[in-house]
Amino acid sequence: MNGYLAAVISIIIIIAAFLACFELKKPSAARLMPIVMLVVIGSVGRIIFAFIPQVQPVTAIVIITGACLGPADGFMTGVLCAAVSNIALGHGPWTPFQMLAWGVTGVLAGVIAKTKVGSSLAAMTVYSVFAGAIFSVITDLYTVASLFETMTVSYASTIILTGLVFNISHMIFNAVFILILYLPFRHMLKRVRKKYL
Repeated sequence: MNGYLAAVISIIIIIAAFLACFELKKPSAARLMPIVMLVVIGSVGRIIFAFIPQVQPVTAIVIITGACLGPADGFMTGVLCAAVSNIALGHGPWTPFQMLAWGVTGVLAGVIAKTKVGSSLAAMTVYSVFAGAIFSVITDLYTVASLFETMTVSYASTIILTGLVFNISHMIFNAVFILILYLPFRHMLKRVRKKYL
């Protein structure tokens, strides 16, 4: 089994296990509706901004979901945003890596938000920059895995570091989108949670 196939199978198992656990909790329609709404907003936003490399609001939307609705909902939103938006932008062997990257971003946002100051705008803005780096490292594993047979540690390090440099605009615009969207979306999601959840 080559490195890429092993990586994809591992990612699919992780995502499938999480989705199965989420489904076993029998989430209500009221809980699912905010996720659906945020997936649509994130996916449409990604498609609209697709003409600007590395600038899209998905990471910010996923962070907001995780911070406001919890790690599980953040993971679901991240996974579904990648799957849905790639229907328009193109699915390929990179899709599972994007799904995992945004899923992990949502989980970590939810975990950080549970700390004493983690849900503040400042904390989420700082995290959004690091989230861009996390996304870059995970998606660059696609390149590393696809070249697994000829890969060396120095080559893999070069790919990941180059990816981080290329994704600086992603990191910066994550912070911009969080500064614009976080407080109004948090207010809206708090109202939704109070009324329906």
